[in-house]
Amino acid sequence: MKGKKLLSWVLAAALCLPGFTLPAMAASFPDVVGHWAVDRIDDAVAKGIFVGIEGKFVPDRTITASEVLAVCARITVDSETRTDIGADRADQIKGLMGDEQSWFHKEYAVCLEAGILTYAELKELYQSGALTQPIAKEDFALYLVRAMQLEPMTKSLTSYNLSFTDKKDITSGLEPYIYVLNMYSIITGTDKGEFQPKSNVDRAVAATMLSKATDFMKENGTSVELPEYADYDNWEAGTIVSATAGDKGVILLTLANELSGAKTVSLSSNTPIYENSMLADKSLLKAGAYARVNEDADGGAISVRLSGSVQIYTGSVVGISADAIMLSVNGVTKTMSYDRFTEVQVGGKVGDRSLIDLDAGYTNAACRVDQLGHMVAMTLTGGTHQEEGLVSSVESIATGGTTLTISGFDGQLQKYTVSTGAAVTANGLALSSATIGSSYVGCYVALRVSNDNASSVASAALDTATKYVQGAVKSTAVDSGVNTVTLTDLSTSKATTYKVASGATFYYQDAAITYGGIQKDWFVTVRISGGELAAMWAYPGSSITEGTISGITFPSGTTKQIISVTKADGSIVSFEFNLSGTLPEVKRSSKTSSLDKLRTGDVVKVTSRYNSVTLVEATPQSANLTGTITEITQTTSGVTITVELDSGAGTGTYTVGTSVSVTKSGTTISMYDLRVGYHVAMVASSDQVSSVDVDKATTASNQIAGTIIFVNTADKIITFRANDGTSEGKIVIVSVPTGTTIQDVSGGTISTTSLSKLATGDTLDIYGSYVNDQFKATLIIRK
Repeated sequence: MKGKKLLSWVLAAALCLPGFTLPAMAASFPDVVGHWAVDRIDDAVAKGIFVGIEGKFVPDRTITASEVLAVCARITVDSETRTDIGADRADQIKGLMGDEQSWFHKEYAVCLEAGILTYAELKELYQSGALTQPIAKEDFALYLVRAMQLEPMTKSLTSYNLSFTDKKDITSGLEPYIYVLNMYSIITGTDKGEFQPKSNVDRAVAATMLSKATDFMKENGTSVELPEYADYDNWEAGTIVSATAGDKGVILLTLANELSGAKTVSLSSNTPIYENSMLADKSLLKAGAYARVNEDADGGAISVRLSGSVQIYTGSVVGISADAIMLSVNGVTKTMSYDRFTEVQVGGKVGDRSLIDLDAGYTNAACRVDQLGHMVAMTLTGGTHQEEGLVSSVESIATGGTTLTISGFDGQLQKYTVSTGAAVTANGLALSSATIGSSYVGCYVALRVSNDNASSVASAALDTATKYVQGAVKSTAVDSGVNTVTLTDLSTSKATTYKVASGATFYYQDAAITYGGIQKDWFVTVRISGGELAAMWAYPGSSITEGTISGITFPSGTTKQIISVTKADGSIVSFEFNLSGTLPEVKRSSKTSSLDKLRTGDVVKVTSRYNSVTLVEATPQSANLTGTITEITQTTSGVTITVELDSGAGTGTYTVGTSVSVTKSGTTISMYDLRVGYHVAMVASSDQVSSVDVDKATTASNQIAGTIIFVNTADKIITFRANDGTSEGKIVIVSVPTGTTIQDVSGGTISTTSLSKLATGDTLDIYGSYVNDQFKATLIIRK
């Protein structure tokens, strides 16, 4: 946000032209006494819109296009905001006209910002010399309507009957602008009923039109809103579902939003409501209208902006810039602007325009545009976005390619799949994804990640030449005038002091800070150049990630458990736990629990300190579907179940993927253990299931074979990967009661051993039976 104020209409400072002098505001100029427009001239002078010329008003002097644009700008915003806008667009205006008419540069900038004219229109006026020429009455009407923020309403008109006898002389396309000003009595005809559209405007006519326009704006509570200069950072927007009256005049406004979901906002009895930038009655809060509720820092409603119904334009992306997108819609190219009030969805992430990557290569877009012509939302598909960080681990994929775990600059881990077809480079030289090995751990990498598949990588650029370190700030100091930072490297626990390089940059949560702002215990990623600290990206030492568990996996050949959490913006964060190491505190439904009790679908809050999880707080989702399994189709990647629903709504078919939590009596089972006839309670969305709980228990004798993932000697539990014909195997929880026989035949002889002697990776045959879906061992044989 470039400014700090909500911009209401203001009658601003006097028109400052060379040779102008400011007379006493209370008295009429001598040359307008008895003039037909004396009252309006006096009003315009009193409001500061016009000043005199050497003690006279000179009512018959023509007014130029530049002067009209200046006064239109000045009835739109206050002088302070005009200065801000002028500074922000100074290079743009100077790039067009140099120092010519420098006294009007701020006003031209406001005209561009407020939509009084486009850059192309300003360029044409300047290059043709029309800026300094008298302005035609019909052109004045165009700019004045835009300044009054009435253009969207004007463009929506389908009929406009003009009574002027010379209406045929009006330039095509300008009729509705003249109609609107005539309808609101801001312009009237001559004694002969003519408008005289091509006639030059003199100062008397201009003063009259501006006096009436500002009266109209005041009477109708016109509030000019410029998105980049509004004084609020928070807002909620969507299509009105309902507006319900509450106590003491409060209105509960429910909004539906296809991108960010439904929400209900409380409006006080004095919350202003605007339509077409004019104060409106609460009766206009009708279902189907698009509304944006602007909020203060505490979430209180400041104002409501209504903008009619929303139309969706869907097409292929032709081009995109920092403030506009070009779409090919049914073969026609449309250019549509977006701003800070445009909600944006890219892949699974929903946010504001900061999500847009101009280098992404988006293929398609759906743009939602309201009746005011404002793009309220945009969904972009296709293309890629950049993710960067340090390589934390590298795993080869049996079918080809590599899985990279990346530690972001904030320390959060995310997994990405680099396929064999991805473009991979190391220090600018091409590599095969198959050659990415453990030697690249700790290196910087920039990834182009698919917007449609958050784990799929289109390209990876590795940098082994530049040194990066992730760690915690231990201290800062100034030694003989030299700034230093001491960091504890989290991978080695070793503390190292770095001299701060000249020109080093520092950021805290992406905002620039100074060296003096660095705080002890921050988590940081630093770039080292020539042994000196050249850049630092800092984050709080402790962080909290909230979302829903979307996957739980146990990588083969390890004692690791990986939990994937999908956040509200659609991004996925992975947390890796070494089951043979120190484990975090786990609470589920506020009760002490353990990692093996977590389920996909659980809503979690994960607290990490320096990239190490210290607490997992989980709340299980309530089942939203129950029924009896009537059919099962099995594949190597999961099962599809048909369920006769208890609700009486017939049957539904649901996909149970490899990452779905499947439990029976609170214990994890394999999805392949589901059986026809089981009664299940599921958390499901559409045909996708996040958890399945079976409430029918079975007991069966059995033998299982496989390898140990983890041995919990305290609870006498083995987490076991049983052979089931798949590459990942079946995860089974094995209970080892006191008295269970454990034998070792690995040395060619049979010997008795104990649970404490078993280790990760041992190959076992286990005999026993399933009891409440734990496998209760009676005999264990280590091979």
